[in-house]
Amino acid sequence: MDEMTKARLTKERFEMLKEKAYEVCSTLRPYEWYYDGCPYDRSGNVRKMTLEEFTEISYYENPLEEIYTNVSVATFMSGYGLRWMTFGEYIKKEVEDEFNNKYMDKFYDFDEGEYYSDEHEIAEIEVEGNSEEMFDSFIIKNKDTYIQLIKNNF
Repeated sequence: MDEMTKARLTKERFEMLKEKAYEVCSTLRPYEWYYDGCPYDRSGNVRKMTLEEFTEISYYENPLEEIYTNVSVATFMSGYGLRWMTFGEYIKKEVEDEFNNKYMDKFYDFDEGEYYSDEHEIAEIEVEGNSEEMFDSFIIKNKDTYIQLIKNNF
């Protein structure tokens, strides 16, 4: 994959990130995780945050990694049936899903079950690797905007 294509894909992923972060932060209510005392499952549960709890966490460097959604995913681990997603995890998952749905067929041959070439596999990994750093720096830089959007959901 040439540098121009890689730069275009990175820019497109960045635009998806901005859209998803805005969408999630302006629609989801913040939750906090707690252990619910179940002796055979340590998944715990989530409950709606109070405005005071939210305000306290909003001062963290990257609060979207500390504030939970009410979205859970199966862990397939004994004793930990579910894992509750933070705002940050949920946004990242939404961006990755949208990006992969749009571009995976260009990198991956579903009939053969393999990447078209090693070059494409490496390019896919490089683009993915970019997203974690890009996400964190973007969210930290714009955290006040996202905190205000979430605060409006109380």
